[in-house]
Amino acid sequence: LQSYPTHGIIGCDKLTGVTLSTISERVNEVCGLKLDMYAKKPNGNNVYTANNRPYSIGRCVSIVFAQYPVSTGNGYAYISSGASGYAGMLSTLAADVSSTNQNISIDSSSLMLNLSNYQLTRLNTQGIVCFRKIGDVVKVVDGITQDEMDSPYRRLSTIKIMNATDKLLRDAIQPFIGKTRSDETMNAMETAIKSVLNKVTGVLITKYSYTISTSVDDNYLGIVRIKYT
Repeated sequence: LQSYPTHGIIGCDKLTGVTLSTISERVNEVCGLKLDMYAKKPNGNNVYTANNRPYSIGRCVSIVFAQYPVSTGNGYAYISSGASGYAGMLSTLAADVSSTNQNISIDSSSLMLNLSNYQLTRLNTQGIVCFRKIGDVVKVVDGITQDEMDSPYRRLSTIKIMNATDKLLRDAIQPFIGKTRSDETMNAMETAIKSVLNKVTGVLITKYSYTISTSVDDNYLGIVRIKYT
């Protein structure tokens, strides 16, 4: 939970018969879902943060509502829920690019769920990712996650930037793990941290702050805590 996260993509169940009424019913079902996006202990109780709040994992999950045929080229074809296509798309985007309004490589004539503006708005409000045909291309309507409505992590763009910055920091700090906690080591580590954060300032982020703190117990165990904003 406190390391570099994987972003999970979930597809909704496919419709066997696609009509205006079945699409409308499915939209109602999806919008009525009550999803508990919090980390759980083995006994089902919530995991709590240091601030004694349930640990939200909704920011690490996107749910896709789509349907289209896919051919593998060897004679096999299936109906995709859009999850794998969206995951593949996200893997190609730069850290500073959201999926919102971006083209996704789907044949526009094969998109089976053509949703109305009202349906798209309802689904997006529930944090559901949808695709829309515009001319001869298919675009992602809104890059969104399953985090809480008022959370900045509701936006996929925020998650991508935070994850990219987090990974750069971890890569910069990695060489210092296992070294003696001397002034020389700490100064070199702080230089590495500043170098990474300065590199992405004005590109991925606008500003930053951080503190390097240790307690008596941490010193004894050789632990250094870096808190950054």
